[in-house]
Amino acid sequence: QTFRDSLAKHPAVFTNLWLNLVETGEASGHLAGSLKQLSRHFELARQLQNEARTALTYPAFLCLAAIGVLAVFVYWLIPKFSMMFASMEGMELPVITRMVIGLSDFARRFFVVIIGGVVGGGYLLGRYLRTPAGQWVRDQFVLNVPFFRTLVTYIQLAEFSRGLATLLESGVPLLSGLEILEHSATNRIYGRAIGQIREMVKEGKTMAEPMERTGVFPPMAVQMVQVGEEVGELAKMVSRIAAYYAERVSIFIARMTRLFEPIAVVIMGILVLFIVLSIFMPLFSLSSGAGAKIR
Repeated sequence: QTFRDSLAKHPAVFTNLWLNLVETGEASGHLAGSLKQLSRHFELARQLQNEARTALTYPAFLCLAAIGVLAVFVYWLIPKFSMMFASMEGMELPVITRMVIGLSDFARRFFVVIIGGVVGGGYLLGRYLRTPAGQWVRDQFVLNVPFFRTLVTYIQLAEFSRGLATLLESGVPLLSGLEILEHSATNRIYGRAIGQIREMVKEGKTMAEPMERTGVFPPMAVQMVQVGEEVGELAKMVSRIAAYYAERVSIFIARMTRLFEPIAVVIMGILVLFIVLSIFMPLFSLSSGAGAKIR
């Protein structure tokens, strides 16, 4: 029994990428080199995944902070002022104040329903997104949102290029490598595009031409693959593409993180200002009226 057959007994742990590289290494007598390629591949993949998570962690934290601030206003501050305004008979409240008080009363009255709806909706959405149809919807959605489209594109190009370089450098044939990458792509749209490339390469076409037809690979990547095919250095060229887009991921995340912070602060400031004005506008009117009566 070969080492590859032993790994194949655990498909949940060892993917087709593992199996094909190990099989190629055993057949060529360079198993140690194939395992080194795998080690480097997964090390870079983990680094890319960590950077992607970092890009989403900070915005998520700021959103939770904004929700916490709004909860304090809705469930503690606004009700106190609402009771004070109710005790002032004949006082006409501004529209903005009545609207904020109404939203606060609604949120407090249906607190359990709102929390249950959010938790239940999140659970159902999570289950749906784990289905094949839900994954297609999710992957199409992220490619249509400006921020996510750029980030996901960079990540998918880096993953595809690095995976293809690893497979080719280990001696795996191009068609087999494309088939592996088609099924291991983390985005279904890119997985389908890789499948289209594989079918056209099987018909005898070069790889660059179907890459361009899919519409998901940028011209620069297509041109670099074309050059790599023409000079017979496809593995080295896609390795350079992977390094380039991995660097683009890091730069993009750093820029967006710096840009998102002031934007989030401004949005939170506007929300707080809106609520504070809605509360203090009646008090300003009251103090103006009292000043006029004194005169």
